[in-house]
Amino acid sequence: MISTKLKDQFIRFAVVGGICTAVNYVIFIALINFTEIHYLVASTIGFLTGLVTGFYINKNWTFSRDDEANKSYFMKYLLLYSFSLAVNLFILDFLVENYHVSEIFAQVVATGTTVLSNFFGSKMLVFKA
Repeated sequence: MISTKLKDQFIRFAVVGGICTAVNYVIFIALINFTEIHYLVASTIGFLTGLVTGFYINKNWTFSRDDEANKSYFMKYLLLYSFSLAVNLFILDFLVENYHVSEIFAQVVATGTTVLSNFFGSKMLVFKA
């Protein structure tokens, strides 16, 4: 049986993820449409912007950690999401280059693959909430 706390945290994580994904995609699409930046660079910039946004909201709202270990939490969060970014970029590039999927759709697929690992990694490794 799944605990109420776990359900609440996952719902909050999903809301924060939606916000961060929106930030990520707005930046990604703007860079793709209005600059000459390569789609992998655009994805990285969008991802990092969403990462910083997500860290602060997840720390303070999803997992309710308001102690002074900000630097420690952020380093763990950064490591977790660096792995996530690597997986995201691999899937994005694989779909675009091998299957000629549009960059925007491939980014949706790549992002969707990392949701559960990001939640459980944040919960168990970063914030231990």
